[in-house]
Amino acid sequence: MSGERFEVHDTEPESKICVVYDARSGAIIHLHQIIALPGADSATDEELKAEALEFAAQGTDRSRANVETLVVARGSVDREAAYKVDVEHACLVEIGQFEAEEKGA
Repeated sequence: MSGERFEVHDTEPESKICVVYDARSGAIIHLHQIIALPGADSATDEELKAEALEFAAQGTDRSRANVETLVVARGSVDREAAYKVDVEHACLVEIGQFEAEEKGA
């Protein structure tokens, strides 16, 4: 080693999720998450939305008509919960829990 010192920061990475959903029903079409490590440039919400829409279009045959996006903090989403979007209030609503898959099935 050349004797260089590196500072270690005990900080959490920034993480956001963009929800792509049907603007009429609130059904979620795609979830897109970004994680920016400390010191890295973070995408703006607009950049995240554009990227999420691009990936959603690749994964489905849906047009972008009647499709909206919602950016939420990663910590506000329970990975075991099922959601839809309350289109009137533009917020996530938990609609149940995913059932754990049985092992060996």
